[in-house]
Amino acid sequence: MKRSLLREYALFLFLHLFLQGGLARGQNSSSPPPQKNPPAVLQPDGCSPVPGTLRDSFNRPDAALPGANKWSLIQNQPNAGSMAVVSNALRPTSGAGAYNFGGVVWDTLVGAGTEASLSVLQKSGNTAYTSLFLYARMNNKDYASGTGYRLRFLQQAGSDLIEIDRVGPGYTVFTSLAQTTHTINPGDILTFRVLCDNRTMLALANGVQILSVSDSIYSPPQWYFALRSCVFPTPVIFDNFSVSSQSGGTVLPPSAPTLASPANGAGNQSISPTVTWNPSSGAVSYRLQVSADSLFGSLILNDSTLTATSRQLSSLSNSKKYFWRVNAKNGSGTSAYSLQWAFTTIAAGNALVRHLEYAFPDGWIYV
Repeated sequence: MKRSLLREYALFLFLHLFLQGGLARGQNSSSPPPQKNPPAVLQPDGCSPVPGTLRDSFNRPDAALPGANKWSLIQNQPNAGSMAVVSNALRPTSGAGAYNFGGVVWDTLVGAGTEASLSVLQKSGNTAYTSLFLYARMNNKDYASGTGYRLRFLQQAGSDLIEIDRVGPGYTVFTSLAQTTHTINPGDILTFRVLCDNRTMLALANGVQILSVSDSIYSPPQWYFALRSCVFPTPVIFDNFSVSSQSGGTVLPPSAPTLASPANGAGNQSISPTVTWNPSSGAVSYRLQVSADSLFGSLILNDSTLTATSRQLSSLSNSKKYFWRVNAKNGSGTSAYSLQWAFTTIAAGNALVRHLEYAFPDGWIYV
């Protein structure tokens, strides 16, 4: 009887442990619940972004890149510069060998609210020549005459240099607009994004903004993305080109500006003061109104032609209180006015005295 009970108890323990182990294995091997797509995030200018989608993984036999997919050569590029697929990845080529550049154009016209990106598979170790130029807003495909902008990645001994430049006319002419340092590691993704105002540009690393600048010298409504890179003895290698398939969504009207100076309620102000305000995202122009009454029934100034965020006033009266406000405008509409601020000018005869220093052989004289 005891033996029978022992056998049944042992069988019970065996089945219990077996089932527990099976359940545990089943739980560990089950797939996690599917993740919902995150909601669309508005860009700072109110535009619904069009994220880049993978357009070329370069997973194909070794060959020159132009002619495949939507790639074409940059016209009139020197030294037979180009790019090629090698070992299922992308690298530059040049008929002149190392330390010369090769590049290609993504031969599809796009517009504002778009982005392009590449992943960096291998760094070259070279700190003298640029590893990657990622171009946007290029008006044509001609090396000799193209204008636009570029994201520059220059490897450095410490943190790498990331820069946004204005380019042209011609690819060799450029003006640096903004730069920062950020370490780019193998596997990182570099993105160049153009916001819907068609003038604000962002550099991103792995989807995180690291640099931004706004410039409207070149603003074609449609333009090209392009790539250029230097040929190194140890090649810089890229992978997975992504680009937006269409231009961005509708631009929203700008938000109301916030005033900066003179401070609200400031006194003893010059009769020719400069008023300043903070930029309103997405704004193309501003209207400044100045009045001697808080209802702005009689305007001393009503200037709607302003593109900068400051304006010097003139011919104001002494010992008088003035009110001012600003709104912002773009192609989609006009913002509400900012909060109105006021300042009071200095009394007549009370000059603003500043000390001047003069150096003479026998010492200093203060005036």
